[in-house]
Amino acid sequence: MSNHTESQCFVQGYSSLLRRRPAYLKLWIAQAVSLLGDWFTTIALSTVVARNSGGSGLAVGRTWIGVVENYQQADGSILIPEVLRPYMGIDRIPSLDVSKG
Repeated sequence: MSNHTESQCFVQGYSSLLRRRPAYLKLWIAQAVSLLGDWFTTIALSTVVARNSGGSGLAVGRTWIGVVENYQQADGSILIPEVLRPYMGIDRIPSLDVSKG
């Protein structure tokens, strides 16, 4: 069987699955929208860094504010964007409990 035929079978099987299972289709669409949003966030962060790094010391602070605004979770922790994880060495910053002095 050639690669062209294998890929056609894969596409036909996958499209059949999406037609037969509406819940799976909704999940697939939600995942696609989420990935698109992550892509736009990455592009936006890159643009902010490029614009604000023109000799000023504010680029890092402004970028950090953007990360906190977009990636703070309900528990207060901050999820590190995938593109920054290799530089940070972590995938999440835990929330700080400031009520305990």
